[in-house]
Amino acid sequence: MNIKIKNVGKIKSANIKFGGLTVIAGENDSGKSTVGKLLFSIIKVISTKYENEIIENKNKIINNKIRELYQNIIFENTSIKIIREFSPISFNKEISLLFNNRELLNDFFKRKELLLKKNGLEYYIKNLNEIKKEILKPEDKQKIFKKALTKAFYSEFYFEISPKGKKNKSHISLEKSEEKILDIEIEKNKITNLKFEDIFFEFDEVTFIETPLFVQMYNLIKRANILFDKQEFENSERVSLHIKDLINKLEKASNFIDFDEENKLLDEISKIINGKFIFDYKNNDFVFLRNENKIKIINTASGIKSFGIIQLLIYAEILNERNLLIIDEPENHLHPEWQVKYAKIIIKLVENGVPIILSSHSPYMIQALKFFSDKSKISKCSNFYFAENKETRSEIIDVTNNLNIIFSKLAKPLNELVWKQ
Repeated sequence: MNIKIKNVGKIKSANIKFGGLTVIAGENDSGKSTVGKLLFSIIKVISTKYENEIIENKNKIINNKIRELYQNIIFENTSIKIIREFSPISFNKEISLLFNNRELLNDFFKRKELLLKKNGLEYYIKNLNEIKKEILKPEDKQKIFKKALTKAFYSEFYFEISPKGKKNKSHISLEKSEEKILDIEIEKNKITNLKFEDIFFEFDEVTFIETPLFVQMYNLIKRANILFDKQEFENSERVSLHIKDLINKLEKASNFIDFDEENKLLDEISKIINGKFIFDYKNNDFVFLRNENKIKIINTASGIKSFGIIQLLIYAEILNERNLLIIDEPENHLHPEWQVKYAKIIIKLVENGVPIILSSHSPYMIQALKFFSDKSKISKCSNFYFAENKETRSEIIDVTNNLNIIFSKLAKPLNELVWKQ
């Protein structure tokens, strides 16, 4: 698949393949993280939030109309039997069982209509028909998708997507085999046009790892709600969607405490960090287990947490060919030797079918990924990109066949320092 980006934040243009291993290199503030956040938002909405939004929106409208009808009937001081028949609880319970059967649903509303007529409440048949019409009305999927995507973009960017100080429209599109799946136009931080083809999609899920430090904030993040709009921003106990999503997934590892560790990758990670992460039910928190000794997560090195998160995601059975894994600058918490070992783990995950997008500004990490990729069976599905700053904007270019562009840029400060000596 490809994501094409034009005039989004720092990014002037980008055309990036993903599905195997995708590495985006570049200096700080060059738009690398923007790519990951865009893909996380879009795939999350397509895979989960989009469908939930349709159901929630429809149910909200129906429930409001049912309550309105019920209040009108109560106002008439009618019989207890009629009140019970039209109470929101019993009404909702009945229609929920008939939602997918149009014939039985029609019979249900005919029965209710007859009941209103017999009790001299014909003027409320209009309200009853509005409920029926809403239930049978096909949803505007494009409209619902746009609403859900707006929430996701706010959560990840506070909807600062349009380039600062520029009047250019922003464009984002997803393509599969040159067929456009999604096309988004944004102007002044608002989605002005959206086209979405509701066809088979590559991914059921997406996971974004920004920093391993979130794992030590488990209890705080679990209490927080997801930041979805401006009003919610004023509530301090709100977090971005990708943070809450990651913690919820890591928590699932608690269901696999007795997991059979006949897993070479898990074994390799355990050897690197000399232990493993588990969920401690007693203290309701993650702990690092080393030689049967439990070490509190706050007293565990950040580098160990980096490997521990991958370990927990494997335990929770999150990592597979249908879950895109996005990792943002993992080298920030790893010394050079562990950067190389982390890169080796990444390559093995991709070999096992896990699609990964990784951003980095470390020559160690990038060279290790290239080295292990070339030696593996995934070399043909590995793509390397460089996010190059040009004045106030950046362009992300394909450098798969020439990584010297990356190394010459990222190693420049060290070369200058050595040369000056």
